[in-house]
Formats: sequence, C-alpha cells, structure tokens
Amino acid sequence: MEQSLIRCFANLLEYAHGFGLSSLFFLECNYQSFLSFNFMQLDGSALKNLEIFQDQSSLYGKGTLFWVLNHTKTAMGRRLLVDWLKNPLTKHDEIIARLDSVEELKEKAHNPDFEAFFKKLASLPDLD
Repeated sequence: MEQSLIRCFANLLEYAHGFGLSSLFFLECNYQSFLSFNFMQLDGSALKNLEIFQDQSSLYGKGTLFWVLNHTKTAMGRRLLVDWLKNPLTKHDEIIARLDSVEELKEKAHNPDFEAFFKKLASLPDLD
C-alpha cells in the first residue's frame, strides 16, 4: 500500500511539474491531517454519483438518500438534513451522539407536552 501511494504521489508530482506547479507540493500550508476533520466534504460529483439528492433516472429525487431520510417538518430541519448529508460525520463518538439526539427527539414527538411545541415550530417561517 505504501509503495503504491509513493508511486501515485511521484506521478502526480511529475504531472504537475509539466504545468509549473510542482512547487505547490512542497508548501507545508497545503497539507492538513485527515484526523483534524470532524466531517467529510462531499463535492458535487460525489453527491451526484452517490445519488444523495438526485436520482440518475429521474429529476424528482425519488429513490435518493435524501428522499428516504427526509421526514423533517420545518424548512430549518430540512436545511440541517441537507447539511448533514453533504458533510457526513467521520468520528464515531459524534455519530453516536447525533443518533442519540435524533432518537430522543423522535421519542418526544409523541409526547403530548412536546406536540404543541413541535406544531409551533412547523408553523414558523424559514428563519435562516
């Protein structure tokens, strides 16, 4: 694995040299540890190929991950879900904490004390 990575890097360096960009590989500011990221940033190509928001066979989004998961009641919740899908968490503890939070809200959705609160939230305009 390590030798493959070194060969890949060498080929990339040689390719960039043809454009006069090889010096970019030697600037320390261009490197950051993957361990420092709390989430992945998926680009448009990854979102399209993974069919997160738009299905390849239709323009309506049926069958996408967003379509399956979207049970939001507010525009704010919808925007948060979109953000979570575009930037999935990478750390196990944070994934479990988010899952626990969602489960807790799901349980409280049927609690009469919270139903009025959730209805009020659903009637609010988009507060972004």
